[in-house]
Amino acid sequence: MPAKKGKKKDAMDPVEFEAKDNLRRAEAEIFSLQRQLDVAGQEMQYAREHEREWRERLDAFGLAMEQQRENTLDIMWVQNLR
Repeated sequence: MPAKKGKKKDAMDPVEFEAKDNLRRAEAEIFSLQRQLDVAGQEMQYAREHEREWRERLDAFGLAMEQQRENTLDIMWVQNLR
């Protein structure tokens, strides 16, 4: 068999090593940012749900107050008839 020409690459080229290291860091950063985005999205959804619940409660209290006001006016009107 003929001998192989050229030298064997046992060690990685410094430029190639740096490029792979930069790629690994970038992938880790992307993963971290995606995770932060997921968490922020979950927090936003949670906040929207609670805001909706509070608005529904506020509407219910407003309706209850209006009903109470009408009842009070009815009572006052009946008392004035006596």
